[in-house]
Amino acid sequence: MTVRPALVRRAQYLMIAGLLTSFIGSQVIEGAATGLVALGILPVVWVPLYATLTDLQDSLAAPIARLVEKYDPGRVLMACEGIDVVISLLALALVLTLGESYLAPVLICYLVLVSILPLIVDLAEEFYLNDIGQVDAQLVLRANTIVAVGTGAAGLTLGRPLGALFSATGITFILALNIALSGLAMFLRWRSAVAFCPAHVLEEEEEEPAEGLLAGMKHFLLPHSPRRIFSFGFLSPLFSFFVALAPAIVATYVLLWLAGEGEHPALRLGGMLLAMGAAKTLTPLLVARLMRNRQGAAAGTMLLLFLCTILAGYASALAAIALLPAGNLRLFLVLAALIVAGSAASGERFAVSTLRQSCLSQADFRTVLGWSYSLTSLGGIAGSWLGYTLQTAHDPRPALLCATLAVAALTVWVIARRVSLPEARAN
Repeated sequence: MTVRPALVRRAQYLMIAGLLTSFIGSQVIEGAATGLVALGILPVVWVPLYATLTDLQDSLAAPIARLVEKYDPGRVLMACEGIDVVISLLALALVLTLGESYLAPVLICYLVLVSILPLIVDLAEEFYLNDIGQVDAQLVLRANTIVAVGTGAAGLTLGRPLGALFSATGITFILALNIALSGLAMFLRWRSAVAFCPAHVLEEEEEEPAEGLLAGMKHFLLPHSPRRIFSFGFLSPLFSFFVALAPAIVATYVLLWLAGEGEHPALRLGGMLLAMGAAKTLTPLLVARLMRNRQGAAAGTMLLLFLCTILAGYASALAAIALLPAGNLRLFLVLAALIVAGSAASGERFAVSTLRQSCLSQADFRTVLGWSYSLTSLGGIAGSWLGYTLQTAHDPRPALLCATLAVAALTVWVIARRVSLPEARAN
């Protein structure tokens, strides 16, 4: 059966448009929650509690991916949008019925109930792009570029600021806006499925059914062999763990330290976050251009160079803090080094995700996707708590040293073991 490339591209763009529309709605809600924290309506402890909840859910991506993979990705995405609409309607009805005095508990319940949906949507989108990659691997690169740039720009410049702006005037408008955006996302995803729906082939593994409660729990939590953690070189879940670990150690802690080094800390922090966010939003455009004509060994060399760039960024930031006196020069050099390291880490994750979708077969992709999400999340959790334990916001040198050593060890391992990419499969 001959597939028209223009039809596939149209379906893919419609699916991406649905993703971005839905993402803006979720970012509006999260921005509103942040605004309500600032207004004192939600407690400050909500911020770390919600982050921990979503990180723990992401760490269970392996068993959740096993459930998601059984269904057509397009239908899973439609179902998620429908569930979000239903829960949003229920929350809106409760706010209108009970009044603004019940706003905080209603919003908390809403956020907790829908907190699992972003993970399911991300997994379904990954499966969809892998299915598209069986038709044309270049479409995966184009789609990931649009998604990465679009979600970064939408979250940074539209969704969160809009939610924070309207949080003071009432949550009813925000919930109604989210319902409208989710409805539009459902329509776009439906139009995508009508235009073209890639085959989602399930190659059943030969395995004996689990017997007993403990065996059943083990089978659910470990749906694929843990040996898959080490499979496929640069595309392995273990590699993703260490790529997530070092940036999480530093995270925003060093930025908080820099903001506290001078006057107007809130303004300084906002400017630094904007600069880093803009750099990470533009990074996929550069990486996509670099990847266009690089495959196999050339793509592996590019990933190694990204690692070296991350290492140089953290080492430079550590050297600047250790050797230079406090002042604008040190602030500029440390911030520049962090932007370089953070952008390189984003580029590394973008490239690995794209290569995983385009290079691996559907069967191999399913076995590593869940593990990759789980270990990436665990790397983020471990790095975040390590950065907190080291009191990075007060003295960033120990955390930067740990991040530098972690990336250095990963780079040495890649070179010593001659880690490479799996051979690209033929479309």
